[in-house]
Amino acid sequence: MAEKQVEQATKVAGKMESERIVVLSDGTEVKCVSVSPLLIQEVTMRHSGPDAPTKTIQTAGGLEETYIDYKDEGYLRDTEKAELAQRLASTDALLLMGLPDVQEPKSKAWAENLEVLGLDIPDKGPRRRLAFIKFSLLRRTTDLTMVVTALTEISGATKEMVAEAEASFPSSSAGDR
Repeated sequence: MAEKQVEQATKVAGKMESERIVVLSDGTEVKCVSVSPLLIQEVTMRHSGPDAPTKTIQTAGGLEETYIDYKDEGYLRDTEKAELAQRLASTDALLLMGLPDVQEPKSKAWAENLEVLGLDIPDKGPRRRLAFIKFSLLRRTTDLTMVVTALTEISGATKEMVAEAEASFPSSSAGDR
């Protein structure tokens, strides 16, 4: 099912598609709307990676050489953390801005359950709505993948960018988490 939605045409009557309905695994329909690529870029840039460390060594001839150490363990760990933060921030921006019609249910049980697990769920506002989307609405990996893929495509991403976004999500082949 996800493959069919990924393969949907992105042009309607010669114009780029600006919204798409995605049917989640439980039958819920969500309207996805395009999100500004400049917003995604801005949000992503706020999580820059670390500067690469330099190392200075003494050569056999007694000279000092300084080089950038891209294999430094701390640098690699910090770079990985920054890349994860960038992916999470861009996904949050896509979900918050790309699913404008999604509203949390009147029952507060979903939020109370998440708070028991140690998550900070605001009483109101966009952070609360985003928490509902991330942790309650999109319960399966396939749901997350379908929605983010649709949002990425209708926001003008290339096939390569969509493939990269899909690759950043865990595989759904193991029982569809």
